[in-house]
Amino acid sequence: MEYALSSPGVGTSGSSRPSADRLQRPSLDASRPRSDPAAYTRPPADRTQPVKPLPLFRDGDDPPSISAPPQPSSSRLPQPSLQVPISLRGRSTSSPATSPSSDLPPKVNCSGFTKASKPCKRQIDRSALTMDSSTWYCHQHEPERLKNKKFRLPNGDFDDYKTFIPEYLSPNAQTNLRNLMESTISKADEDGYIYINQILDLDNYDPTKIILKAGRTVNPKQRNGQWWTQCPSTEKHIVYIHPSTNDTKAQRLNAAHLNPGPPGMCCHRLEAFVLVELGDLERYAQYLHPQFRDGTSDLTWADLDQSVRSRPRPVRTPCGDCNKTHKEIFTFTRLRSGPFAGKELENVIIPVINRWADFLFIQSIRNE
Repeated sequence: MEYALSSPGVGTSGSSRPSADRLQRPSLDASRPRSDPAAYTRPPADRTQPVKPLPLFRDGDDPPSISAPPQPSSSRLPQPSLQVPISLRGRSTSSPATSPSSDLPPKVNCSGFTKASKPCKRQIDRSALTMDSSTWYCHQHEPERLKNKKFRLPNGDFDDYKTFIPEYLSPNAQTNLRNLMESTISKADEDGYIYINQILDLDNYDPTKIILKAGRTVNPKQRNGQWWTQCPSTEKHIVYIHPSTNDTKAQRLNAAHLNPGPPGMCCHRLEAFVLVELGDLERYAQYLHPQFRDGTSDLTWADLDQSVRSRPRPVRTPCGDCNKTHKEIFTFTRLRSGPFAGKELENVIIPVINRWADFLFIQSIRNE
């Protein structure tokens, strides 16, 4: 399987990758409830509490921004019951759900439509889906969604899906990646970095596993410091930052003297691609198959054993430090033999980031 654009070497900037100057995006430029003045007295402002700085970016682990619209008080409005059917069909793929998986129904309706143009009423067990699926299809509509081999670009050209979506991924992951490829990138999508941190739990270290955290930021050094403050019981080692740079000093990933190069384009969309694929690789461990090569082999989903394809979704438990469920932390089984042994980061994880960065670059050129 050949790529439309060859990926550069690991840790270096390839000649095919655009300059940072070319990829910079231009910056973009309640009703109050009725109250009785006599019955309500505004409490004095508490000026003793320090103001917490805003995070540099928001992901699934960050609290809501103080600039977000205020949420209604639980004393004024009743909270919705979790037993009420929830429709998630209309949610954009660029805005993943922020509710924990325990708050979502165990079954969801198919995202497809019948021949009569009515929503499909078949339900799918949520356990069969990837962690942050935004669309889901029944046994009839899933093959229809994956039937086309090519996708159309805005300028009329066509590309093969398999150029960017490995066929060894699960059908659910492939449909979500296709939706991301075909959806319009928000004009507000900012330049930034994708970082990979390796998490070391020294009290529960398992040499057969490697735990990686993937995310986006506009300042890798400060974001790393935020993680250490938020969850201090584990060590966080920066093992990769995209875009990489040829500057040997900038490649030193120790947080004390971290100085990355210029940011890359569309870090929000790039993160979305990466998280979908890494979640699938964590669950099904396709990289353990002897025929696995990132995007360059004929390995398909059907080639995997049924015992692999029926694996349950990994269980996410709340963090012991912050009591949050970190959706962007993935646990991979380490390879002990073969060409990828000890090189899961270089041969499995980084190629995923580079491949989707190539897609976004090609798409940006063809959209001009």
